[in-house]
Amino acid sequence: MKKTLQNPSKFIQNPIFEILDGAIFIADAHFSPNDLKAFYLLEELLKNPPVQVFFMGDIFHLLIGSIPSSLKDHQKILKKISQLSQITQVFYFEGNHDFGIQQKTLPYTTIIKRKNQPMQFSYNNKTLLLAHGDIFISPLYEFYIQSITHPIILKSLFFLDCITFGKLYKIVRNKIMQKEIFALKNPKKFLSKRTNSYKNYAKKYSLSYTRILEGHFHCELENQNYKAIPSFFCQKKILRIINNDFEAFIA
Repeated sequence: MKKTLQNPSKFIQNPIFEILDGAIFIADAHFSPNDLKAFYLLEELLKNPPVQVFFMGDIFHLLIGSIPSSLKDHQKILKKISQLSQITQVFYFEGNHDFGIQQKTLPYTTIIKRKNQPMQFSYNNKTLLLAHGDIFISPLYEFYIQSITHPIILKSLFFLDCITFGKLYKIVRNKIMQKEIFALKNPKKFLSKRTNSYKNYAKKYSLSYTRILEGHFHCELENQNYKAIPSFFCQKKILRIINNDFEAFIA
């Protein structure tokens, strides 16, 4: 029987988490409500649960955890994730399309807030930095994302959703759903820029790491110190780590 994470709030106090052999990573699925791909993937995971599952952000195309209408939209998928987290260890990294998720929504899941990313993990005596990936982009973007994820803004969105009976959320949702989702188009300078950003961050906070693992950019690039998690939406793949190696496969 798979080990269940009984107390995620206590577990998260550990400064370095452990990645187990056979863990899988899913990023940038951009699931919409009643998405059949979501149900198929989660049903497969429920039937054959890996030792760990890492949802690495942007699993939903739009999920704002403080908005009742948004939670209702994705209730069926969230229920599947909750069921999965009761039979195996599940981590959920907030992304820029899914944030403000409260512990009561996924009570057995370890939720990694954006403000705590990148997060240190250990694997076979190596240290990895994990993040959704929408970090170190630009001061303007950082101001935007910190603003919309601020607790006061999230609470305001809750009240707006209530007094508009979900109509305001539906307007925003429909606009977001029309947004194009695409893979990284100009990867030539991407790797060096990303690795340098992480290097500067690690130096600033006196962190040591062996490799970076992130999603967000919808690509499969890698080098000795960096591994991009493929987008489930764009590349139709998920990532698995086994025997000190990452393997991407179509799910």
